[in-house]
Amino acid sequence: MPKIRELTNEERANVVELKGKGYSNRNIARLLNVHHETVRKILLKKEKYGTVANLQRSGRKRLTDAKTDRRIIRQIKINQQTTVNNLKDELQLCISATTIRRRLHDSGFWGRVARRVPCISEKNRIARLDFARLHLDSPMSYWKKVIWTDESKFECFSSKRRKTVWRKQGESYKKRLTQGSVKHSKYVMVWGSFAWSGVGNLVEINGRMDSTMYKSILSANLRSSAEKLGLEDGFVFQHDNDPKHTSKLVKAFLAEEGIEILKWPAQSPDINPIEHLWDELDRQIPQIKRKSFQEYKQALHDIWEGICPARLQKLVESIPNRLKAIIDAKGAATKY
Repeated sequence: MPKIRELTNEERANVVELKGKGYSNRNIARLLNVHHETVRKILLKKEKYGTVANLQRSGRKRLTDAKTDRRIIRQIKINQQTTVNNLKDELQLCISATTIRRRLHDSGFWGRVARRVPCISEKNRIARLDFARLHLDSPMSYWKKVIWTDESKFECFSSKRRKTVWRKQGESYKKRLTQGSVKHSKYVMVWGSFAWSGVGNLVEINGRMDSTMYKSILSANLRSSAEKLGLEDGFVFQHDNDPKHTSKLVKAFLAEEGIEILKWPAQSPDINPIEHLWDELDRQIPQIKRKSFQEYKQALHDIWEGICPARLQKLVESIPNRLKAIIDAKGAATKY
């Protein structure tokens, strides 16, 4: 049987109005082209409730009371890694997992995949907190002269870019709707640098990098990158605490060159804005450039040189917010 259209409040008001003028229920039904039983129910509702509008429906009775709701929320706060079924067993609740899940949703708790973050030791947590407090009030003019550096690995046939498709149920593994992966993809290791004013050199690393190779890269590219960035009159050099970076050979070279080094806390990729730049660089390489390894490497350099200066400036200008986030997290990992 087809669903009958519900009358509007205006149509119901017409029923009441015609009844007030002395029309019978059947005459009203004929004039408005509705069933006479519908007319009777509308008039009955008007007489009983004083309105013809839809009344609030009671709905299904709630299966949990306020006390049970509080027990559920209290228990999830104690262990936010538990499952709904475990929660049901722990509290010995005679309700479904779906009902428990609804109560959690009502209180703002939603099941999500846990973020992967560095395992920060207590010593490094304190060092991160000290670094953030020390530099929180540093002016933006200081951060604008920092040259941010790092190494990164880029795989030719394995993009970090997520591929979105429209598919029906059962089409998950259709070839045209999947994203391929290669077990041993060709890759290129690079060293790069950037500052508020632009990008520095991007250098390919051939072979296994050790302290000697790292010193050679800095010797050939750090000063020239500074000149390219307009920082030849003075800059602050940033790199992380990789053993190659902190070797005696590299330390002696930097001291001999008179280069000011930004003392960096360990396990702190969330402070270094170049991490975001690496991810963005990989995502911008078009799929067609990944069919040839040489084209891929060339695209890597082309896109690096074409990065929008406004994007770089926004990354550097985010440093105070990153430091504040570390202080708020008491030195633990942050969203950055």
